[in-house]
Amino acid sequence: MPERYELTMPEGWGLDEDGLAELTPIMQGLGASNEQVQAIADLYVRRLSAAREAQLAADAATVKAWQDEIVQDPEIGGPALEENLAAVSRVLARYAGDEFVGWMKDTNLGNYPPFVKAMVKMAKDLSDDGFIPGGRGGGMGGDPMKEAANLIYGKI
Repeated sequence: MPERYELTMPEGWGLDEDGLAELTPIMQGLGASNEQVQAIADLYVRRLSAAREAQLAADAATVKAWQDEIVQDPEIGGPALEENLAAVSRVLARYAGDEFVGWMKDTNLGNYPPFVKAMVKMAKDLSDDGFIPGGRGGGMGGDPMKEAANLIYGKI
């Protein structure tokens, strides 16, 4: 029975020294060899990797379901989706920094339907107002330039 277990971890995995320190007296009490403790560590890595892969697959399925919901949403999806997402992008470019946009992508918040709906509503509310020409009742035939000149300089 070794005084200290020497374990080899697969590429990309670090050895949890604190965990090994906790495990060592237990394994020594059982009279475990270095090979037996290595087998336990290998099993732990396999099980943790499988759990991580399952979680990543579940997360990907959730994001895909969110994206499908957005595309099919009668209010923001369908033929209006591209225009709505472009409006959201303009608002984010104007009001949010790169850090926030990066965080949105990293956390998949930008795929969460209630968030996207809220952003589309905000984008529509914040969109630039279009020019609305004046009415024809001003006596100048509705020409905004002539009406403005008339206000400033008097009747022309």
